[in-house]
Amino acid sequence: MKVCIFNSFPFHYEMFAYILDYFKERGLTIDVYTNTVNHHGWLDFYEKHYGVFVWFPISFFNPEAYDYVFILTDDDKAYKSEWNNKTKVIIIEHDGKRNNVGAYFTIQNRQFKLRNPPSDPNTCIMPVWNNSFYDKYNKLTVVSIGSSSDTLNLPALFSNFEEINFLLIDRRINSSVSKNITKYNKLDTSKLIEYSARAHYILFWPSSPEQLEHEHHSISGSFPLAFSVGTPLLLPERFIRSLGFNGIVGIPDSPIHLEKPSEELYNKVKVQRNAYLEKRNSLFNMILFGDTINFSRL
Repeated sequence: MKVCIFNSFPFHYEMFAYILDYFKERGLTIDVYTNTVNHHGWLDFYEKHYGVFVWFPISFFNPEAYDYVFILTDDDKAYKSEWNNKTKVIIIEHDGKRNNVGAYFTIQNRQFKLRNPPSDPNTCIMPVWNNSFYDKYNKLTVVSIGSSSDTLNLPALFSNFEEINFLLIDRRINSSVSKNITKYNKLDTSKLIEYSARAHYILFWPSSPEQLEHEHHSISGSFPLAFSVGTPLLLPERFIRSLGFNGIVGIPDSPIHLEKPSEELYNKVKVQRNAYLEKRNSLFNMILFGDTINFSRL
């Protein structure tokens, strides 16, 4: 069986992880056709941890050479529609307002409950991978990743703001250090993962229309990263019911006094993480090998 990943975008490199992780655990090989612009160390991380040393350019792709193709983003127009009948296409859906036609199988990165009809919960997988855990920082530390990080009003969110170390990470931010806030521009992936794993929380606080969509229609890359590295998520309270997973802390409208996570909260993160990994394995086994026995347990 020949399988590959297809990604023409200069982003979404984090989506490779849970597929490469599965193939490594199964002792299988997989080819990768991808753009390599602005990967910020993701491809180097994969070379080190998953043994992927060749990244084929998109122009080399031949659909007739593969049994299955994972398309990592559901609006990747570089994958031609006429290729659909030459191989079995597995599309990773990122947005509940889109519907993909012509795919052999679609996998949603969360359940799209507002889709009509709602997406099948059995075909939804948070793209979590089996990353190593790290020892946590001594001082209470919160990481925020993405474009909203530089505009956060942190004292309005946390009543004990001065007692917390904040690490703000984004490719558009200006690197700087203040009393308890460190900003990182285009941080290398290995460091991004380490800092996220050593932090006590990963904060997602939306400040744009695109980020507000993550309540119902999509997810932030922070969500699977948090479970992969074993760090609880901090989110607006209203997101909790819509997302429907454990291991998160809701922030109300008024500032909260943040404490280090309890062992109970860490255990909830680990249990949810293991559930995502087991579900990924069962669904991929069913898609690629027809293992409907494991899939029926979802």
